[in-house]
Amino acid sequence: DNAIKPSAKHSAMRDALNTSAEDAIKSQHLLSIKIPDLGDYGGKDGIEIFRKSQNKADIAVYDDCVCPVGGMCPVEVLNIIKEERRCALCPIAIFGLDHISGLKAKARSLDFESKSKQRVLKNAIHRKVSSQTIENIDDRLMNDRLEISACVFIINTLEQHAKMDPAQGEYVCRDPDLLRNAFKISLDCEDEIQSFLSRLVDAKAYPQFTSGDFLAKVEIAARRFVHGGVQFGEESFSDIDVVAGHIAAIMRKNKLTFDELSKSEILPQLQGLSNGS
Repeated sequence: DNAIKPSAKHSAMRDALNTSAEDAIKSQHLLSIKIPDLGDYGGKDGIEIFRKSQNKADIAVYDDCVCPVGGMCPVEVLNIIKEERRCALCPIAIFGLDHISGLKAKARSLDFESKSKQRVLKNAIHRKVSSQTIENIDDRLMNDRLEISACVFIINTLEQHAKMDPAQGEYVCRDPDLLRNAFKISLDCEDEIQSFLSRLVDAKAYPQFTSGDFLAKVEIAARRFVHGGVQFGEESFSDIDVVAGHIAAIMRKNKLTFDELSKSEILPQLQGLSNGS
């Protein structure tokens, strides 16, 4: 399946990029976007940078985009996107047809993360933490939402390009036979079980978009499934469940007892606690 995973060594995306720039732009329908609401960017867009690139080896290929500057965000770009790897918001990032699946996985991951941040923000406001902390959480939450919207816009644009290109056929897929056993994944899936399974598919195909919080929920769900009481809904996992899942995973990985964990430096918040305290 390397042909449809852009970051793979001999992917179709890499092969296209290693040909002439114009052929790559045409075959992959490469595009860059600018989001005016994020601020003015007066530099060259990603396509222009790619066209003028003398060394294609400097180009970084990810599953959700191509970076024409090798993943090293210029200062003027960071001033706009605020954080590294906010690629869907980046004015020099390049997106092609084979990025559609990766962009969908990233959007689902960001949606999951934004829901977690909403809970964190609600708790922070309830606990009356500093206004700066609340502002930082709110800023990251807003960036998540902006990037989700950008991902959806890019996906829709690429899919429209694919539909208008007779060379692409009905599906954007290097091997149509794969579609026969494909698991349909939707960005706006409302069914809780299908949404959960979609994230599991993402976790296998695009582990870089899988958060620790989600893995903790998978672990909890697996334990509940074994005991016959699995529930997939968001409400079935409390903050305590998530924290407990993290601690349990750390203990298993490092083969620690509760007493040993309380004396280790892995979780400094637990230092001083013991089984008897």
